[in-house]
Amino acid sequence: MKRMITLVLCLPLVFSLVGFSAKAEASEKDEIRQYLETNVALLQHTFDNLPKHSTKDQIDRAIEEHYKKYPTPQRIKNTSLNELDVFPELEEKYKKIKQQDIKLQYSTDEELNNILEKVYTFKKDNSTVRVFLGEIGDIQVMEQTSTPDNSTSKDASTQAVTNMERNTVTAYAVLGGARVFNVWAEGKFQYDKKKKTVKVVHKDGDYRKFIAGSLLQIEEKKMGESRVADQGKYVYREVYSRIYVEAILGFKFGGVVFNSGLAEVYVGAGSNGATYGGQKKL
Repeated sequence: MKRMITLVLCLPLVFSLVGFSAKAEASEKDEIRQYLETNVALLQHTFDNLPKHSTKDQIDRAIEEHYKKYPTPQRIKNTSLNELDVFPELEEKYKKIKQQDIKLQYSTDEELNNILEKVYTFKKDNSTVRVFLGEIGDIQVMEQTSTPDNSTSKDASTQAVTNMERNTVTAYAVLGGARVFNVWAEGKFQYDKKKKTVKVVHKDGDYRKFIAGSLLQIEEKKMGESRVADQGKYVYREVYSRIYVEAILGFKFGGVVFNSGLAEVYVGAGSNGATYGGQKKL
């Protein structure tokens, strides 16, 4: 009987603690949501004021300076909640985005804005940089460089070689804006417009970690590998790099916010010599 009475007396305390925990979590979610929504407007202001010829290094510095000026509160950085806990409505959207490749040349800013909320394009010399800013302040930066090759020919009757194409994608932490990692793929392609053929004549790829220790683990899957990417009667070849990433921090890649999974970046060319670059979460 004494044990039963003790159990009955303890039950209200258990339910009270559960209720308190639920209220605390709801309050924490509201605080994170409010912070992220406010930060988006501030980030938009930061990118709107960058010159259109800004380089990737200048963009990185602008992001770093932004978070120095508007630091993420430490209690938010230390949260055990992930982004989808706070914004569950994004889950369905991410499922759709994961089915799409984000290509540079074949997508206008307007088209990309419809997919990825807000896109900023910066061009200088042989570099095109696109900054993708999501609705919760999630950032990813994709840079494609096209280095001229003296052997490149525009004559459709002859065999020619494309420029050296490199596509680099950098992922940033959603909370705090720190660079997490980048991964790149590089390729050069020989093509023949008359014969409708294309082949890879140079391929390379690699990745770089910006966070040390156990907070970030990266496993190479494919680095600078070539593949056939034909679409029906159209002939394409690609060079791609693929890594498996596992991180404590949520980051954005391929238009999706996550903290573990496969990330891929690639460059490609068709038999007409047109080149492209893209990224995706697998």
